[in-house]
Amino acid sequence: MYPSALLKKTTQILKYIVFTTLGIFIVWVLAVQFIANDSIARLPVKKTRLPSQYQPQPHSGTPSELSILTLNMAHGRNNSFHQLFLSKSDIENNLKKISDRIKRINPDIVALQEVDNASFWSGNFNHIDYLAQQIPMGFSVQGEHVKGIGLAYGTAILSNLVITKGASLSFQPSILTPAKGVVLATINPNHPDHHITFVSVHFDFLSQSLRTQQAENLAEFIKKSPHPLIIAGDMNSTWENQQSVVKQLCEKLNLHVYHPLSEKTPTFPFTGKRIDWILVSKSLTFTHYGVIEQTLSDHKAVLIKVRWQKDPS
Repeated sequence: MYPSALLKKTTQILKYIVFTTLGIFIVWVLAVQFIANDSIARLPVKKTRLPSQYQPQPHSGTPSELSILTLNMAHGRNNSFHQLFLSKSDIENNLKKISDRIKRINPDIVALQEVDNASFWSGNFNHIDYLAQQIPMGFSVQGEHVKGIGLAYGTAILSNLVITKGASLSFQPSILTPAKGVVLATINPNHPDHHITFVSVHFDFLSQSLRTQQAENLAEFIKKSPHPLIIAGDMNSTWENQQSVVKQLCEKLNLHVYHPLSEKTPTFPFTGKRIDWILVSKSLTFTHYGVIEQTLSDHKAVLIKVRWQKDPS
């Protein structure tokens, strides 16, 4: 076969693969939207207390200081191309790396995104239950923002501190991307005056206008909270972006972040940008900020410590 004919044939094959894959993806996305996520809704989230043999170790914080970690788990695939091509044991090994790292850090609260319940593409078991038992952490809430055709995943919160109630909000999906959302927990850090509202969030990665609307919906969802706020997660937005949803939430909810323009804190290695954030009420002061360099997914985990500016104890 002549080089030109070979090139033409190769191009045709590549086009077939690309368009077939794109067609399957679009059909899948549309199916997921219509089966599971046709509107924004407040949803109750199960509050899980672990069995006695999995009670958490004493946490390092005090009633006036909290340590918080956030991580987009990438469905347990670590930095592999896609979780669909991994075995259940591969997924478990990747989750074990995450749980081992969290156990060493021993944070009080963990926000997780792209965390799966039983899904055919990631081992068909509940990832948050697995992590809670491996670490161990005593309380968890889990939201499923996508649920249908063998898939169930969303955002979640693990806590060493008492979660008194939880809720979930799934955002209206777009045509081309799966639904995102938040889970919310009211947490009691061992002090009657130190209740906090804690949120794990994941915003759309493709559309700026959709992220803006999602941030607006989140702000409306939690603006009446009587407690200090902490919002952690994958916001798919930088600070310097003119339409930054991080700025939007800070302004609407009177929050602040650690050194927003720092260039030494990228959290998404593929682009070298900081898109994973932890926002806290101005009644809380940062005492530590760090990006965990160990590869646990395609995102880096972020760890902070905060304290109350005025300790009522």
